[in-house]
Order: sequence, then structure tokens, then C-alpha cells
Amino acid sequence: MDGFLFTNNLSVHTSKHKKMKNGISRHRSAEFTNVYRNQQRWKVIEEDEFEPGECSCCKGKIRLMAGCIENEFEEVEADYWLRIPEGHKGIYTIAVSLDNGDHRRVAVMRGESGKDGLTYWIQSKDQSPWENFGKYGDVMDIDEVLGDIYKSLFFDVVDKVAADDPRLQSQIR
Repeated sequence: MDGFLFTNNLSVHTSKHKKMKNGISRHRSAEFTNVYRNQQRWKVIEEDEFEPGECSCCKGKIRLMAGCIENEFEEVEADYWLRIPEGHKGIYTIAVSLDNGDHRRVAVMRGESGKDGLTYWIQSKDQSPWENFGKYGDVMDIDEVLGDIYKSLFFDVVDKVAADDPRLQSQIR
């Protein structure tokens, strides 16, 4: 499995990320989140579902959909897109777009639901199933995500979507 896999030691991330194999489990992703953001008050807004694609290995349907996260003031914290291959239970890809007043950018992560819960892998640009998000920002590479001052927000959004978007819950439960 290629892609960046998290541990809880941030100093290890940038120097040894190509050697890691286990990802970061959902319960440990809280180590990367900011306490000033109140996820309990965030709301997942289901938006569009797009024309499905086809999986190249099993010919199964790939569901493609979008949504956003609103805060308690009904402001958009992030936009997201899901790619759910129905023939591969427990596996999905999520792209998260942030715009915190400086520039729009998109992190792409692969998620997998296993016996120990959810695990995430940050995908490099060449691993991303998406090439371009237009006005929502450029897809970031692994080192760009790790160097982003809002990297914890990407994980906050992924956790909230996994917990509250019923379209994804059916894939990971």
C-alpha cells in the first residue's frame, strides 16, 4: 500500500513516511485535531450524487458523491467528495477542500474499515483518483498535507464524515 501512513510522532512523519505501513486508526486521529474547533456542533450536509463509475478490477459500481461540513453558525468549514467502490466493502476515498482565508487546497485520503476500526492513508497526487477540483483547490501531495498548518482540520472533517454521512456509513459498517 502506497501513501502516507500516520503514527503519533510528528517528527517521524516527514522523514520516514515512505517506510510506514499501518496508517492511523480513527481513535488516534484525535491526536492531530485542534481543540478550538467544536466538531460536536458541526453538521454534515449531503449534497450531490454523481453518475457512478466502474471499478477496473471487479467491474462493480463506484458511487461518487459530494457534501460539506457546516459549523454552528451555518458557515462551510469544508467541502468533501466521496468515492465508494461497492465491490470493495470497507474501502473508500475522500477528498477534503479547505479555504481558511489563505488559499484553497484539497487533501485526498484513502479510508479502510477493518477489525480495529477506521484507518486513513494520505494519498499522493499520482495516487488520487481525482486530478482537479477546479475552484475548490489543487490536490496536495503528501508532504504538502503534512506541512499545512490546518492538517488537523483535514482529519477532523474525515472523522465527522465517517461518523455522520449515512452514504459512507453503509460502506464502513
